[in-house]
Amino acid sequence: MVPTNEAGRYADDVEKYNAVAIEVMKKYNVSVNDLNRLSQKVHPKYGLGNDNVHYTEKGYEILAAKIIHGLKKAM
Repeated sequence: MVPTNEAGRYADDVEKYNAVAIEVMKKYNVSVNDLNRLSQKVHPKYGLGNDNVHYTEKGYEILAAKIIHGLKKAM
């Protein structure tokens, strides 16, 4: 997720980059843990602002839980 006022980054690029990344991962049978959808829900409440891609500690905890779940599933 890229907040709308983040300098030098464009929200529309996320979908484009993710589509290419998913295509490459599928080609090489690499599992994908899509954090973008979750980050869109988390950032409004736990982001550091509409001009910052980073999160509060709680925001990172929420994202980390999804990462941990994906890693456990892959193991």
